[in-house]
Amino acid sequence: MRYSTSSKKTAIKRNLPSAPLKAIIKSRTAKGDLNPDTDYTFIDHGCGHGSDVNHLIGLGFTVQGYDPNHQSGLSCGDISNPDYITSTYVMNVIHGNGLEQDWLEDIISRMGYYSICFITVRTDIKQDGFTSRGTFQKTVNFPSWCNLECKGSGFRTYRFTIESLRRLAADRYALHHFGRYPENA
Repeated sequence: MRYSTSSKKTAIKRNLPSAPLKAIIKSRTAKGDLNPDTDYTFIDHGCGHGSDVNHLIGLGFTVQGYDPNHQSGLSCGDISNPDYITSTYVMNVIHGNGLEQDWLEDIISRMGYYSICFITVRTDIKQDGFTSRGTFQKTVNFPSWCNLECKGSGFRTYRFTIESLRRLAADRYALHHFGRYPENA
């Protein structure tokens, strides 16, 4: 069942970039995959009020912010086949497998063959359910094959190619419909 409670309330207004975005930038720069002299393209999928979008634009990157609940207007234009897609804490607030599958498919549809997607999930949620603010939060655990990019206080960020994100979508579908990940996960 899809609840009418909006995930719109979960977006936090910040003036600084999120801790997961800072960790991704640090990790990618240390690996030599994020050169400040190159104009990388980013989509922030579930950008909320756009603080991460503003930070990436300030670093000189081409960025598109997307959020179905907020019309932030923060963008350098439509981007197809971006270098990177980030999605921070979105998976924790999606209530219902159908919505989660739609969200994963939407990200996949925006990726190019060489795109990298970073999905960050909260790790400090004690139990699934509605908070005192009326927002839904759930714990998210990924299969063991997923690539951990970085972690910090209260979060973990995983790195996906288009193929591994397709596999995650199939595995999450199996989890929701059969109560477990597939045997080979």
